[in-house]
Amino acid sequence: MKRTRALWTLVAVALAAVAVVPATAGAEEAPPVVGGAPTLNLRDGQALDGTVTVTAEPTAENDPVTDILVDDRAVDATRTAGTAHFAFDMGGNGTEARYHNYITVNGHTAESERVHFPDIPGGSAGVLDFPGEWLRSGINTITVNAGANWVDSTNTAAVGYEQLPNGEGGRCPNFDDFPLSSISLSLLGVVIDGEQNLFSYSFGDGTCGSSTPRLKQQLTFVLAGEPGGTTSGLRLDLDTRSLPNGAHTVKAVTASGATTSVTVGVNNAPAGSAKVTPAEGALVRGAQPVIAAAPREGETTVDSIALDGGPVENAETLAAGTSTFTFTVAAGNSIEARYHNYLMVNGNRVDLGGDYGAGGAEAVAVRLPNRYLRPGENSIQVVTGDYNSGSGATLCANHDDFRIARDSVGLSVSTGAAALSDVYYLTGGDRTATADATLALGDGTCGANKDAEFAFTISGARTTRTIDTLGSGGDAHLRLFVGGNGTDGGYRNQVLVNGIPLPLGIWEKEVADLAFPNEWLVPGVNVLDFAAGINPITVAPDCPAGNFDDFTMRDFQLFPAGGPQAVQLTRQVAQTTVTIGSSSYPAGAQVTTFVGDGTCGSTHNNTLRKQILFEVGAGLAARGLRADVDTATLADGRHSVTATSGDKTATRTFTVDNAAPVVSGSVPAEGQRLTATVALHVTVEDATGVAGTPTLTLDGRPVRQGDEIGHGLPAGAHVLAVTATDTLGNTATREVRFTSASIPDVPTALDTAVSGTNAPSATLSATIPGEDGVPLTATFTKADVVAPSGGYQGVAAAVPTTLDVQHEGGVDVGSLRPLDGRTVDTASSRDVVFQRYDVPLAATQAAPTLRWEGTIDPARVVALRVWDPAGRTWDVLTSARGKAGRSTVLTAPLTDAYRDGGTVHVLVTGEDPFADDLSPRDSSAQDDKDRFEDPATYDFALAHFTDTQYLSEGAAGGTYDDFDGRPEPTDIQVAEEQAIFAAAYRETTQWIADNAAGRKIAYTAHTGDIIENDYYDPLARNADGSLLRPGLNEQVDREFQRASAYQRVLDDKGVVNQVIAGNHDNQLGAETGPDSRFSKVFGADRYYQVAGAWPAGSEYHAWDEVTNVDGTVTLGRDNQNNYVLFSAGGLDFVAVGLSYGVTPAEAKWADSVFKRYKDRNGILLSHDYLRPSTSPDGRGAAFSAPDGSPLYKLVVEANPNVFLVLAGHEHGVGTNVKSNVGVTVAHDVVELLADYQFYTVSAGELWPDLVDTSGNVDLNGDGTADHKATDRLQFGASFLRLLQFDVDRAEMHIDTYSPLLQNFGATEYDIRADGSQTRPRYNGAEDNLTLPVDITTRKTSFSTDSLAAYVPGGEIGTDQVTANGTASVTWTGLLPATSYAWVVTATSADGGVAVAQPAVFRTAKGVPAVTATSAPVAWGTAATVTVRVDAAPAPVTGTVTLHEGTTVRGSAALSGGTATFTLPVGLAGGAHTLTASYSGSDHLDPAQATFTVTVNLPAAWSATTVYNTGDRVTYQGKVYAASWYAKNNKPGEVNGPWQELAMTEEGVAIWTPSRIFTGGDVATHDGKRWRARWYTRNQRPGDPNGPWEQIAPPPPDGSPATWTPTTVYQAGDRVTYQSKVYEAKWYNRNQPPGDRNGPWKLVS
Repeated sequence: MKRTRALWTLVAVALAAVAVVPATAGAEEAPPVVGGAPTLNLRDGQALDGTVTVTAEPTAENDPVTDILVDDRAVDATRTAGTAHFAFDMGGNGTEARYHNYITVNGHTAESERVHFPDIPGGSAGVLDFPGEWLRSGINTITVNAGANWVDSTNTAAVGYEQLPNGEGGRCPNFDDFPLSSISLSLLGVVIDGEQNLFSYSFGDGTCGSSTPRLKQQLTFVLAGEPGGTTSGLRLDLDTRSLPNGAHTVKAVTASGATTSVTVGVNNAPAGSAKVTPAEGALVRGAQPVIAAAPREGETTVDSIALDGGPVENAETLAAGTSTFTFTVAAGNSIEARYHNYLMVNGNRVDLGGDYGAGGAEAVAVRLPNRYLRPGENSIQVVTGDYNSGSGATLCANHDDFRIARDSVGLSVSTGAAALSDVYYLTGGDRTATADATLALGDGTCGANKDAEFAFTISGARTTRTIDTLGSGGDAHLRLFVGGNGTDGGYRNQVLVNGIPLPLGIWEKEVADLAFPNEWLVPGVNVLDFAAGINPITVAPDCPAGNFDDFTMRDFQLFPAGGPQAVQLTRQVAQTTVTIGSSSYPAGAQVTTFVGDGTCGSTHNNTLRKQILFEVGAGLAARGLRADVDTATLADGRHSVTATSGDKTATRTFTVDNAAPVVSGSVPAEGQRLTATVALHVTVEDATGVAGTPTLTLDGRPVRQGDEIGHGLPAGAHVLAVTATDTLGNTATREVRFTSASIPDVPTALDTAVSGTNAPSATLSATIPGEDGVPLTATFTKADVVAPSGGYQGVAAAVPTTLDVQHEGGVDVGSLRPLDGRTVDTASSRDVVFQRYDVPLAATQAAPTLRWEGTIDPARVVALRVWDPAGRTWDVLTSARGKAGRSTVLTAPLTDAYRDGGTVHVLVTGEDPFADDLSPRDSSAQDDKDRFEDPATYDFALAHFTDTQYLSEGAAGGTYDDFDGRPEPTDIQVAEEQAIFAAAYRETTQWIADNAAGRKIAYTAHTGDIIENDYYDPLARNADGSLLRPGLNEQVDREFQRASAYQRVLDDKGVVNQVIAGNHDNQLGAETGPDSRFSKVFGADRYYQVAGAWPAGSEYHAWDEVTNVDGTVTLGRDNQNNYVLFSAGGLDFVAVGLSYGVTPAEAKWADSVFKRYKDRNGILLSHDYLRPSTSPDGRGAAFSAPDGSPLYKLVVEANPNVFLVLAGHEHGVGTNVKSNVGVTVAHDVVELLADYQFYTVSAGELWPDLVDTSGNVDLNGDGTADHKATDRLQFGASFLRLLQFDVDRAEMHIDTYSPLLQNFGATEYDIRADGSQTRPRYNGAEDNLTLPVDITTRKTSFSTDSLAAYVPGGEIGTDQVTANGTASVTWTGLLPATSYAWVVTATSADGGVAVAQPAVFRTAKGVPAVTATSAPVAWGTAATVTVRVDAAPAPVTGTVTLHEGTTVRGSAALSGGTATFTLPVGLAGGAHTLTASYSGSDHLDPAQATFTVTVNLPAAWSATTVYNTGDRVTYQGKVYAASWYAKNNKPGEVNGPWQELAMTEEGVAIWTPSRIFTGGDVATHDGKRWRARWYTRNQRPGDPNGPWEQIAPPPPDGSPATWTPTTVYQAGDRVTYQSKVYEAKWYNRNQPPGDRNGPWKLVS
C-alpha cells in the first residue's frame, strides 16, 4: 500500500477496502475534517477601488476553501495551492533589503518571480512566502542568491574596485553576508522533506571578495503529495467597479463550514475622472497636500476641488508661471557653490548654487516658481552660507563673502509688474535699511555676518489659490548619485518634492532612483528640497539636537512620467578649482553637494538643506490642481474631497488626527498630594491608537509603569511627564503635576512578644525605615479580625466564573481563626480545588485587608480572588507558589468596589501551573549531569532514543557509498569503522536491556529513522530500465538487518518496546503497508510474538488489527502505526506510535485509540513533531512540518489523557511544557524532541589509542590514514534519554547518556561535521532537566489555616523614633488563646504615611485553678459539692465533670465560674475521693482537682443503750433501724426489733429479711424491682401468691410489659408474652396467657 499526502481524500476508501482500522476504534468512512477559519488578505474597514486581488487560504489540513462570497453571493475564483513557507533562522548581521538577496523556486526565475529577503536582523527567525503552485510533487529546488550593492572602500585590491572622481573615494560591489540555518519548507496539506540540505549555509563574500564567496546555493526539497490537492485556497481579481460604492462583505468559506468575514468600503470614481489625494480611507495629520489630477494621457483638466463641500484654497499667490530674480555679483569675491548660499523668497528657500563671479563680475538669474510670490509686498533675502575656517579650537563657521550691485537687482514676473522698493542689511537678527550702491555680504573671516533683503511690490498680476500639477498615471523618477558614507536607515533623510516629503531611502555610493506620483510635479519650475535627517538615538547631553546623517549628492536627474527629462536650473559648476575636504573639483566640473554635520556639528563644510530646481517643459500641460491644507484647522475626524473634471466627479474621504495621545488617567493624579507610596499607573488614549510604549519620566528621571512612587521622593512639587506618539506620528509630552509629603518606607521586621497567661500582654515592635535622621511616628493600631460567616469548598474543571459555584459541602468557618491550630482541607484533585467564603463587612469597617494563610505544595499555586459585583468576575488580588516546609501568606487590600452590600465574597483556588521551573534553565544544569537519579527516589523509567540512521548505515558499511554504480575507493568503509558504528547502536539497546531491572525501565521507544537509506526508492529505474541507484537496494536490506538485530536485544530481554518508521524508513511516507520493507523487518507479527514475553498486562496492537463481529480478533500485519499497553509505577499507559507522513485517517485512528483507553495515561510517538529550539535551554520549540501541527490539533489537543509526546526527525532538542491544552477538557502536555543524529564525535575520541604523532588515525594498520583525529563523525545517535518518573509528585527527571561514550549530556557534541555549526547551540539545560507531567496521580490540594478580613480599629499606642530605628508599644488587656492582628503606620512630620500589612499573633491558653468543697453528710443523705474554676481576669466558661474512679458522679456547666453537684443519696459510708475535671474553653486549658466527700455511718450498736423507734445503729458493717423500743437486742434477728436498712446509690431500698415493707413499697431483689401488695416481713419476693409483684420494665419499642407470674392483672391490662400481645379479660394472677379459655385474649 503506497501512501502520500496527495492520497488524503482517498484514504478512507482504501482503508475500508482492507479493513485496517479496528472496529472498536470507531473508524468512519471519511477522513476527519477539522475546521479552521480561513485567512483573507483583506481587513475590516479597508478601502477598495479598482481591481483588487482577493486571496483566501485554508488554515487546517483537508479543509480547503470552497467559496469566496461577496455580499453573500459566491463569485468565480481560481483554485490555488495556498502559500508555501521557506523558513530559516537568520544569523550574523542578517540581511539588508538594499542588497536584493532573493530566492527562486524551481523554474520560476524571472525577475518578477524572485522572492526577496527583507531586512531581517541576525538572531531572529525569518520566513519567505511564495505561491504553493510553484512547488511540484517530487524534487523541488530552491536557490538562495546573495545580492550585491556598492559600498564605500579604500581597498584598491578589492574585487570590482572603482575610483570615484574628484577625490570622492572608492567603491566596490559587495555581496551581503548572512548565514541561514534550520532551513525548512512547508505547505499545508503535503509532506516536504529537506534532510539532504546542510544545517546551515553562509552567504556573501566578506567585503568585496575578502573571503571565499558563496553567492548562490541550491537547496533540495522532496515533496510527497500534490500541492493544493485536498487543502486548496481560492484567488480572484475582484473588479470593485462592478459593485456599488459603499460597504460590502467579503467572506471565505471552507469545506468544514469555517468562515472568515470582513467588511470593506468601496469607493470608485467614474472612469476618466481625476485621481484624488489623500487616498480613500487615509489617515492624515499636519500639512496635507490635496491634489486632484486628471489622467496625464487625456485632454481633460480638473475644474475644481472642494473640501467638505467648500473650496479648498492656498493663500493667494501669483498665477502659474515662472519669475526670475536677477542681480550681478561684483568682481572680487565670487559666490562659491561649496558655501551653499541661498535665497529666502517669502520664506521659501531656493539654493543659489554656484560658482558665480570667479572670473569677474557676473549676472546671476534665479528662476522662481510664481507660487512663491504674492500680490503686494514680497521679500527676497540673499543668505550667505558657511564653510570651515581654521581647525581644532579655532574652527569656525566662515560665511561666503561677495558683493551685489544694487542697481543690478531686479525681479521679472510673468504676470503684472514688480518694483524694488527697499533694501536692507540683515545682521544678527537686525534689519537695517541701506542706500549702499554695492552691498557687501558675508563675515570676512568668521566675523559679524551680513545678509541682504530686497523688498518688491508686485502689482497688476493675475493670482490663484491653487497650484497647477501634472496629470496622474505613472510615477515620476528622481535619480541622483549618493556617495560618501551613504544614506543610513536609522536617519530620516528626505527630499521634499515641491513641498511633499519623500523618504530618501538607503543608498551607498550608487545611483538612487526615487519614484513618486507624477502629479507631485508642476509645469515650470519644480523645487526638490533635500533635507538631512537625524537619528533619534543620537540625542544626548553632548549632542542635544542629535546627529545628522552625512552623505554626498550629485548627478541629479528628474524624469516626469511619459515626458522628456526635466532641465536642471540650479547651477553646481566650479569656475575655479573647488576643494571640499579631501575632494577637489576642477573648473568646469560639477560640484558635489556634501550633506550632514560631521559628528554633532563637528564640521561646517556640509549643508543640512539643499534645493535643486528643475524646469518641466511646456510640452507637459497642467492636468490637475493642488491646495495645501493645514489639517490642524480641521476638526479631527472624517472629511471628504470632491474633484470635478467636466461632467465627472470623484470623491474621496479621509480621516484627520492631529491630536497627540492624552493622559486619560494616572496614579498619582493631576493635583494630588501624595501621602503614601503608590504604584505608578498611566492610561494614555488616542483616537487612532497609541504607537509603541509611552515614555515616562518623573522629575526628569525615567520611570516605568508599576514603579512605586512615593518613598524616596523629596517633599514638594513633582512632574510626571508622559511622552506618547500615535500611529500617525502625533507626539506630545503631557505633564501630570502633583506634590508629595516626605513619605517613609513601609515598616518592616514586625514582631510580637507575648507574656503572661490568664492576663497576657504583647510587646509589638517594628523597624521604621526612612531617610537617615528624619523623626518619624510609629502608630500601632488594632486590627479587628473579621472571619467568614459561611463557606464551602469543592472541585471545578477550571477556575469558577460565577458567584455561586457547584460544591461538595460546607466548611467549619469557626476553624479559620489565625493560628488556632485548626485547618480546612480541600480534596485532592486533578482539577482546580477551591474554597468559597463570605466575609461580612459593614460600611463602617473601612480600609480592610484580606489575609489568607495556609499550605500548598511548592509546585502549585494558591490564588486569592474576590468577586467584583459590577464586573461579575472573580478578580485575582494576589497569588503565590507554595513554600517548602512553611505556610504561605497572601494579603491584599480590599477596595469598596468589592463590597456586595455588606459582604465580600472570597474565592481561594489551588491550581496546577504546570510550570517548567523545577530545574535550572541556565548552564548550571550541567553541574549534576554526570549521573542518573537514584532508583530508590523514583517509581519507574522510560527510555527514548531515535534517528539511529547513521549508526545503521555505518554498521552496514554504507557511510561513504554514493550509489552511482561506479566502484570507487571512496565508497569503501573499513571494517574497524563499521564495527564502531555497530557498537554504538548495539550498546544502546544492550544498556537498556541490562539496566531494565535496576533502573526500573518499564518501556522503551524508538521514534523512527531506524536506518538511513530507505529514503529514495532503491528499485527506481532509469528510462532504459537500469537501476537509478545501483547498490542502494542491497544497502537498505543490510541496514534493516543490522538494526533488526540490535533492536532484538530488547525483544530477547522482554523489555516492552515500540518502534515507528521515519522518513528514511519508508521513503518519505510513500512505502507503507504490510509489504513495506519496514513492516517486513519490524512487522506486526514480530511484536505480537515478543509481547508474549512482556510483563503481565502489556500488549501490542497493529493499526490494521480488526475486531470481528463475533468478537474474535484478526491480527494486523502493518506495523507502520501501532499502540502498546503497559503498566508501571501503579499506573496504566497506552503509547500510540505514528510513522512519518501521518494521514487524516491515521490521525483519526490514533485519536480513537486514546479515547478507547481514556483512563490510561497516553504517550504519543511521532517521528516528525517539533523543530529544534533556538533557545539555549532547549525550550520553546515550534511544530515541525508536516506532522506536528495536525497531530497536535487532531490527537493531542483532543485527548485529555495524552501527557507526553516523544519525537525525532529534526536535528536538535526541543522541550515544550504546555498547560491548559484542549478545547472542552483542558490538560497539560510535555513535548520532547531529542534527536542527536547530527551531533558529532571526534575520531580522536573514538579511537584514542590509534592517533599517531601527526594526528592521523589508521584504523586497519595498512599505513594509510583513514581519519584525522580532528575529523568529526556523526555518532550523536548513541545518546539515549532516560525519563525517570516520581509518581507521587508527578514529575519526570530526564538524563541523557551515551553507553558508547560513557558520557552524560550531549551538549558538547552539538557540532556539525560539515563545519556549518562550530559551537553547541545549547547550554546543558536541554539534556538534564526535571519537568512536571500530567499523569493521573498529579493532583492539587491546599489547607487553609486562616482567612479573615483585618479592619483597622482603635489605637494601641505610638512611639517616636528616628528613621531606621525600632518602635515598640505594649498591648495589654488581652485574652488567652485569642487571635489578634495589628497594623503599624509610619508618619512623617508633614503627613507622609506608610502602612505595613497586618501582623497576626495568638496568645496561649490560660491556666485555670480548680477548687471543690463539700460538707460531711450522714448515711442516706445526699452530699452537695461546689466546684469553682478561677482564671481571672479571663472569662471562665465550660463544664466540670465529677469522677469517683471510673464512675461519673455528674457534669454541669459553669455559671459565674461555679458548678454545684448533688451526689447520690445511697453513697456508702466512709470517705469518697472525687476528681473535679474542668473541660477547658476556647481561652483556657483543661484543669482538675481531687477532693474528699465524707459519708458518716450511724453509731455502732451498744447492748447497754436504749433505742427507740427510728433510731439507727451500725452493726457488723450494716445499718439498722429500731422498729420499736429495744435494749440489748442484737441486730440481725429477722423478727426482732431491728430492721436492716440497705439501698442502692440511687436510694432504692434493697430487700432484706428483717425489713418491714407495707403495701406500695418498692424494693430490689435478684436484679429485679418488686412492689409490696400488703404488709410483709421476711417474705422473699418471687412467690406467685406472695406479697410481692414484679415490676416488669417496659420494652424499648413501647410494647406492653412482659407478663410475670407474680403480677396482679385487672381487666384491660395488656402484656407481652412469647412475642405476642395479650389483654386481660378479668382479674388474674399467675395465669400465663395462651389458654383460649383462660383470662387472656390474643391481641396481636
